[in-house]
Amino acid sequence: MNYQIAEVEAQPGEKVPVPVYVINDTGTLGLTVQFTADSRLKYQSNKAGDAYTGMPVWNAASFTLNWNLDAAETAKSGAVLTTLTYKVPDDAQPGDRFPVEFVVENCSTVDENGNTLTVGYFNGAIYIPDPDATTTSTTEAPVTTTTTTTTTEAVTTTAPVTTTSETISTTMTTGRVNYQIAEVEAQPGEKVPVPVYVVNDTGTLGLTVQFTADSRLKYQSNAVGNAYTGMPVWDAASYTLNWSLDTAETAKSGAVLTTLTYKVPDDAQPGDRFPVEFVVENCSTVDENGNTLTVGYFNGAIYIPDPDATTTSTTEAPVTTTTTTTTTEAVTTTAPVTTTSETISTTMTTGRVNYQIAEVEAQPGEKVPVPVYVVNDTGTLGLTVQFTADSRLKYQSNAVGNAYTGMPVWDAASYTLNWSLDTAETAKSGAVLTTLTYKVPDDAQPGDRFPVEFVVENCSTVDENGNALTVGYFNGAIYIPDPDATTTSTTEAPVTTTTTTTTTAAETTVTSSEVTTVSTTETTVTSSETSGSETTTETSVSQSFSFTEPTRVCYWSHDNRPFDLEGLKVILQETIFIIHEDGTVVEAEEQPAAVDITEQCMTIFCNDKQVATPEDTYETQIYKYMLEFAYEGNPDVIVGTHQVLIGVKGDTNLSGDVTVADAVEILMYRADMMANPNNPTYVFNEDPDLHKLGYFLGNVDCIKEGDDLNVADAVNILMFRAEVLANGSATWEQIVGYDLIDPSDESTFRTIEKL
Repeated sequence: MNYQIAEVEAQPGEKVPVPVYVINDTGTLGLTVQFTADSRLKYQSNKAGDAYTGMPVWNAASFTLNWNLDAAETAKSGAVLTTLTYKVPDDAQPGDRFPVEFVVENCSTVDENGNTLTVGYFNGAIYIPDPDATTTSTTEAPVTTTTTTTTTEAVTTTAPVTTTSETISTTMTTGRVNYQIAEVEAQPGEKVPVPVYVVNDTGTLGLTVQFTADSRLKYQSNAVGNAYTGMPVWDAASYTLNWSLDTAETAKSGAVLTTLTYKVPDDAQPGDRFPVEFVVENCSTVDENGNTLTVGYFNGAIYIPDPDATTTSTTEAPVTTTTTTTTTEAVTTTAPVTTTSETISTTMTTGRVNYQIAEVEAQPGEKVPVPVYVVNDTGTLGLTVQFTADSRLKYQSNAVGNAYTGMPVWDAASYTLNWSLDTAETAKSGAVLTTLTYKVPDDAQPGDRFPVEFVVENCSTVDENGNALTVGYFNGAIYIPDPDATTTSTTEAPVTTTTTTTTTAAETTVTSSEVTTVSTTETTVTSSETSGSETTTETSVSQSFSFTEPTRVCYWSHDNRPFDLEGLKVILQETIFIIHEDGTVVEAEEQPAAVDITEQCMTIFCNDKQVATPEDTYETQIYKYMLEFAYEGNPDVIVGTHQVLIGVKGDTNLSGDVTVADAVEILMYRADMMANPNNPTYVFNEDPDLHKLGYFLGNVDCIKEGDDLNVADAVNILMFRAEVLANGSATWEQIVGYDLIDPSDESTFRTIEKL
């Protein structure tokens, strides 16, 4: 069992909360922990954590926490024991470090039988970052206490030095876990989140990863990902993440391990690249048996786009570590040069997978999404596709499609997409692989055409056995229409039907992303009496859905009324293409108008089941839910998604129950508001979404006057808890006279989703 005081970055004069975590609890009946801090820090407050039930006793004179339980409990790894808040000196300097530590000789923890447990105590600190210095810090190792002796062991960790690995590969492999730092586009002075993904996890019990970044970047913060359960420990001084699990878990491919945020220099120039990398020698991952796994580490970067230059970059790939050695493999990838491949045909064939870049109409200066479709997939385990575009187009962004599960890796420097799957999948024909967005030049002229193409020599796709597939690559373009000219736009058809004499309808396939596309094809046969010949033309109808989310986010778990869908709007736009027998495609002259189909998209699915109310959606102590909106009730036709937050009314600290601790949370929030009316810092949860939900759940009387969350809410929660203890249950009608209130009724309820 371990207690960990966090490492927290701060600025001079700032009031800083320092959480203390419980890790690998083996069962606790009671504990006493005493803290000490650098004399230059000024103690502000203590906030009880959610590690155990009941209410601990805090002695602010001796900085001692006592937590006695009625029965032994096992805290979740990463649960917060307590949070200490200190004020940093106004004259603190960059590089200053203020230790916050345990007084180990005055700490003890007992199990269910009253026996003293062996505990590891990990000290922490508040520190002022020094952007101009290379930091070497000492990370505290556990001070271990037993029933008879106290042993101190020191481990020194050197913070990362900025290095760029020259031994790089561009291939992720199945059968091993891979960690991928994203490539992220930025602008000078911008604060940029850089996610780190897990790909092809084979089962993980624990991991340590250390990061380093270009010295010109200024570290801002770290946000925990959703790859595993529990709470990892982040050491902001050495940029090291430790994640210890109670039992081995397998992360979904594409799950976020962590997100690092950096500030780009104000004087960064177009073309600048700022590497964000792993310190591989300080990284390790173990499986369920404690054996060290072979891991691929893929470096990333933040970069400033240079619209006027042809970019040649090196794509980072795994530096591979095993149980005994660190192995590196070198392959250099050059970013695409604008070329037109001569190996591409204009006819899609069945029996092979085809990738189709769309032809998209645009206007000068417009930002244009260009979807890339998958047609006739025969079963895919992994793929790599690289794109190139006309040098006059300015790349904007990439949006992941829904062709396959998991999360692909996008390298924005070389315009390369890698999608590795745990098992082979077959995409629906017409599914979106990815969507590339470009800005058209402001001075573009009617009739201009801007090709968007595949770099075929750098593309590959493999089947379930790892064999390379034969793939058809169909290029596309963005074009400016010329109303005064006869347009014959030749595009490679996004269809697969080949018919000579009969009328057929192709399978309707729906994909869901920022723009959802459906394609259907009809074949028309025209006979010539003079020649006796027949001419076949096909009509392709492309459907796209524009989805606007509802406005309401927060709900009570017992609310049995339908979800509030105010603000929901779904627009259907159909585009008709004429496909000639020779494979050329032209857009039909007359196109249907956009149609509002919101009323046909009211069926909601969540976690593979149909839901209608918060009550039938809520699962105990799960607070975030992604609602999926289905077209005409079909779960395979999802036109958009909307995240909602659901919790127990009165459960401000999100423990799953209404207790005295919830009332204390509200009183501490009010105290902070009164002490710092212009700059309150108190939060119910470090996750902004869950802070918002805690605020919503705490407003049990739904009063709209003044601040929604006040002392009256705390009193009502105490009365509710007393009723439960006295009689076994309680209702909010008993306490405040009413319960479910219509949030749109301004006479009783002010919408409190204002944070």
